[in-house]
Amino acid sequence: MAAEKDPLGRGWIIAGALLLLIIGGILAGLLIPRSEDPAPPPGTTPPPTSTPSSQSPTATNPENEPPKTAGACTADLNDDQDFPATAPETTWDRHASGVIIPTSPDYGPGAKHGDLWGCFPQSPKGALFAGLNLYAAYAVGEQEALAEDSLVSAPSPSAGPAYGESDPPVFEGYRILMSDEKEASVQYLARQGGRDVAMTLDLVWDENANDWRLNLGTPTPVVDAVTDRSVFTRWR
Repeated sequence: MAAEKDPLGRGWIIAGALLLLIIGGILAGLLIPRSEDPAPPPGTTPPPTSTPSSQSPTATNPENEPPKTAGACTADLNDDQDFPATAPETTWDRHASGVIIPTSPDYGPGAKHGDLWGCFPQSPKGALFAGLNLYAAYAVGEQEALAEDSLVSAPSPSAGPAYGESDPPVFEGYRILMSDEKEASVQYLARQGGRDVAMTLDLVWDENANDWRLNLGTPTPVVDAVTDRSVFTRWR
């Protein structure tokens, strides 16, 4: 008597078992949690996790202002080395000292730190604008306006308006006595108290500040009476 045939067949049983194994593997993969980062290969050390600095760049300087020295002067100014035969175009601004001083977008000041208006090109025109700006700053107690070895033993002027209730000088002309890359001497023609006077200021180039600084031998610069205005270049 012949054996009965299996109506389903062994092949269907084996295929069903394989299908159950595949479905079980998929479910297991979905249920097992996976790490976000793959494990490093054996014998290697994972790179350290960077942490933000405790201080942001503006934490110690909330105003984000550059220092007064150590390369503070970075403005893009005109550094041509020509001596100004005619007065450069100038805007006259009143300083806290009470005096009206020359400013220019081409020749400075390129930066203002309180009463210290600085940043001038290393040129004759830069020295021309620097002299009065720096002396106005020194007149209200800004020692940063001076060269490091200038007025070591001299007392600094008291803070506040330098001219009190009197009329400040009105600067009307100039003549550059000398100027090179290291030093300059500029004489300024001023009208004060009904008479013409000339104030001479000496400057030196400060490599640390990347700017001009006053080189004063006495607290008060030399002021002379003027008898001939024609030797000065008219400024205004």
